[in-house]
Amino acid sequence: MPDPQADSIPEPDSASDAAPDPAAELSFRAGSAQAEPARGHTVTRERLARIGHHFLSDETEEERAYTLSVIGPEGPARALAPALCRAGVAEVWVREAGDDIQYRYQRIAHGRPSSGRSAGRKPPPIHLRLCRAASLAPDTTPERLLLFAGPADHELEHCYLLCKRLRPEWRPRLLALTMTACRDPHQAEQAYYRLARTLRRHLDLDLVSYGFLVEAAGEGTHHLHAPIDGPAAFIVQDWQRFAGAQTTVIESGSSGHVPPPGPTHGRT
Repeated sequence: MPDPQADSIPEPDSASDAAPDPAAELSFRAGSAQAEPARGHTVTRERLARIGHHFLSDETEEERAYTLSVIGPEGPARALAPALCRAGVAEVWVREAGDDIQYRYQRIAHGRPSSGRSAGRKPPPIHLRLCRAASLAPDTTPERLLLFAGPADHELEHCYLLCKRLRPEWRPRLLALTMTACRDPHQAEQAYYRLARTLRRHLDLDLVSYGFLVEAAGEGTHHLHAPIDGPAAFIVQDWQRFAGAQTTVIESGSSGHVPPPGPTHGRT
């Protein structure tokens, strides 16, 4: 029996701990995307800093927003905002670690920026917080956290140790994992189940699978960027439930909506 206080991710007790259990509530999400190097125009951080004051949201909008903190490689994390807009979210705000400026993304519909309005209230925006693991403390923990991690032992261990450091005070509404740099679905699934079972057994935390990214041939993990429409679709599914709780009706005329792939059970 592994020691719950050990400063490493415990090994499975048996082969069954590492394999999927059909009766378990945990559910690996099979949605995946081929990771590719970034293409197209780039905007430097210096220019974004100069024009960022034009795009700051007001406090009221931030209070009603769906806020998701993200920890992982910069490529996939930064690619989330445009992917969310492609999936039907009208407005996404991004704040990078250690930066007070928020950058705004809007969904383009029929050649014009979407108004984000519907038959009911205006849908809440999504606020992405790109965080560093070292900056999180038990008294500043996010309600929703998405981790990007590869299947290597040391990456899974970092995720486990981060969650262990935040417990026992931390009880997130959502703790999700997107596997990166996976050679096939089987490798991603086994890694997810190993971490998910360990978090449940030792920290009483439920980990939701947000699919995986396949590493492009000949590319390292630092080149992972876009598309990540599979993980974005899972975020949209949770955002829609959050918006529904605010009696929001999402605009029916959105184009490019990506339905969430995979089963829907095992969600927090």
